[in-house]
Amino acid sequence: MDISAVTSSLSALYESCGYSQYKMEKFEEYDLYAKNKDFLASTAVIAFTDTDGRLKALKPDVTLSIVRHSGGAVGRSRLYYAENVYRIGSSGTYSEIPQVGLETIGSIDETAIAEVITLAADSLAILGGSTGAAALDVSHLGIVLRALEAVGVPEGDRYRVLEPAGKKNMHETWELLSSLGVDEDGRSLITSLFSVEGSPDDALPEIARICRALHVDDGEFARVMSAIGKFSPDVRIDLSSVGDTRYYNGFVLRGYLRGAASAVLYGGQYDGLMRRMKKQASGLGFAVYTDLLESLRRSGERCDADCAVVYGDGDGIGDVLAAARALREGGERVLICRECDADSVRVRRTVRIKNGKAVSTSC
Repeated sequence: MDISAVTSSLSALYESCGYSQYKMEKFEEYDLYAKNKDFLASTAVIAFTDTDGRLKALKPDVTLSIVRHSGGAVGRSRLYYAENVYRIGSSGTYSEIPQVGLETIGSIDETAIAEVITLAADSLAILGGSTGAAALDVSHLGIVLRALEAVGVPEGDRYRVLEPAGKKNMHETWELLSSLGVDEDGRSLITSLFSVEGSPDDALPEIARICRALHVDDGEFARVMSAIGKFSPDVRIDLSSVGDTRYYNGFVLRGYLRGAASAVLYGGQYDGLMRRMKKQASGLGFAVYTDLLESLRRSGERCDADCAVVYGDGDGIGDVLAAARALREGGERVLICRECDADSVRVRRTVRIKNGKAVSTSC
């Protein structure tokens, strides 16, 4: 999975939908991140003093910069980016992390939300190819918080419930709700809500039933997801997947690829961030972490190449070179080897030259 090719494909997808590329400087004013640390995935920011005395930072986030430079609530801005951010990695050291993503800011209605979600699903389809190895989980933090309010969970404790629920630990969720004074009926409804997952056709009727019992409005979610289900078969509903509540307030997106240890796509609505930065507008977007794609490619790579062009003493040099070039132009990694060496190379398939033509002999 070539990262530059993925970036180009995603950029082409976003541009085809009217999104313009946003280019930002490598450095931003440190003040931007210092004032909004609770919205960052990591509060550690690499800072330095510029030659003019101003405190600068290597950007740990792109969305903050886009929001800072965005206009008011009139109309809607559609922007995409392909940038590197700088955060503390799993080893405890700073890492340069490539991201590709998009943001839409301004007046956002249900159609605009549906468009962004379908673009997230389309992005995953590009990453997963035609293997069916991608899935987009969609949740709605607003529904979840209103449901917790309806059963009497105090405001200051509602986010506590999301942690065990997000791990699908319904026993711990049940016990925590009990300790917060929620009755058995309320506990049953909340754990049932967190347990719902599946396609929109399968999940929406059960969510509607629970929300009716709790007198919680799920209309926006139902309308958007019903429409999306007709266009994006890889979209799933999972209300336990609420993500980073510091950032999001409504729809929440998580994208997965088979074989990846964690999500490769994160996104959702971030109206709270917009208000914090004194923007009278709504915000919605997602980011694809392309560094995870590279690690996925390496972990799944068992071969020296995709294909080996195998030749013998009687094969023409030009025929061998032409066959290898044609396969490479088709996007494959191709090595050339003699028949006597064919057993020592690791490839997904071999091609042999017969009568001057390349013929696939194994897969």
